[in-house]
Amino acid sequence: MTSTLRSIQEILEMEADSKTDSVEREALRKRAQVVKELIETEEEFARDMLHVVKTYLRDLDNPRVPKEIRDLRDAIFINFEQISDFHN
Repeated sequence: MTSTLRSIQEILEMEADSKTDSVEREALRKRAQVVKELIETEEEFARDMLHVVKTYLRDLDNPRVPKEIRDLRDAIFINFEQISDFHN
């Protein structure tokens, strides 16, 4: 769990602790769960993007890869490195 995720979760939990109404506490707990899931999904997406860049995209620069396939690199992976850099 990243420090950002921990911080958000702690803030939401503090809000939930300070509320006395059980309906509000449940709403805050659900919101904390949604935020946690969004952050975890984003982290997983970023790891997957980085894996694709390191594993597949870099391999296409190898001169042993047929030229026809190397020529399709940009068509297949357009903006992929930029998107991966942004998320990592």
